[in-house]
Amino acid sequence: MKNGENGGVEGMQLAWSPGMGKNTVTAGIISSNWSAGFGVDKIFGAYTKKTPTVDIALEDYGLLYRLTESGDKPRISVHTESKERGVVPAFNTIAEIRGSEKPDEYVILSAHFDSWDGGTGATDNGTGRVASLAGQGFLQAYEYLSRWLTPLPTWIRDTIETHFPGTPGGGGSDFASFVAAGAPAFSLSSRSWSYFAYTWHTNRDTYDKIIFDDLRNNAILVAALAYMASEDPVRTSREKSVLPLNLKTGVQMQWPQQVSPTRKGGMD
Repeated sequence: MKNGENGGVEGMQLAWSPGMGKNTVTAGIISSNWSAGFGVDKIFGAYTKKTPTVDIALEDYGLLYRLTESGDKPRISVHTESKERGVVPAFNTIAEIRGSEKPDEYVILSAHFDSWDGGTGATDNGTGRVASLAGQGFLQAYEYLSRWLTPLPTWIRDTIETHFPGTPGGGGSDFASFVAAGAPAFSLSSRSWSYFAYTWHTNRDTYDKIIFDDLRNNAILVAALAYMASEDPVRTSREKSVLPLNLKTGVQMQWPQQVSPTRKGGMD
């Protein structure tokens, strides 16, 4: 019943194995993916096509493990209300404030509007005080972002670190697809604190983790940057920097390539 091993209890097989194939015969799978935090587990998709998979809390998984290790052969009853509805559409939320002088030029603000099943998606994404701005490898990023930051209140501006020109992100956040297409895109990052251990894709990513002073700070910052960018008479430069060598491999880093989007994630 340990992560990476198969075990069994009467009535339901317990397993956690990414390599489980289509021919695996089992009544169901329960799992717990520890997040290296007290009482926290990661919530991700199942590795199976037909076999139901249920995530249980770390404490419950530990109890089942100890009972099974001691030879007690525990039995469990699982009641779920989820239903398989086949392929269903997903939607993007799009709003536009069209300019009067240059209506065909855009300043895009993007973020993913979703949450993982374990919580309500409070910190992923949209919260956490913005503490740094990265130029993503565009040579003139410092010139533009510095000009846009100037009108901001000092209590916001002076707490932000800037990284220019930086290196382009290859994935993991919403700006990456724009960078790959050659559009100047800038990442706004917050301090991690215990984000990855305690709230990122976990059962603890809930409303009570929100710090509303941070949200206020971010709303002012993002609104001001978007407005200054839209009013800038100079179009943002697309000139890219020559990327340095990868310190681990010694090979020169490459700009991310644009690829076709996945429209049916998780499907064959």
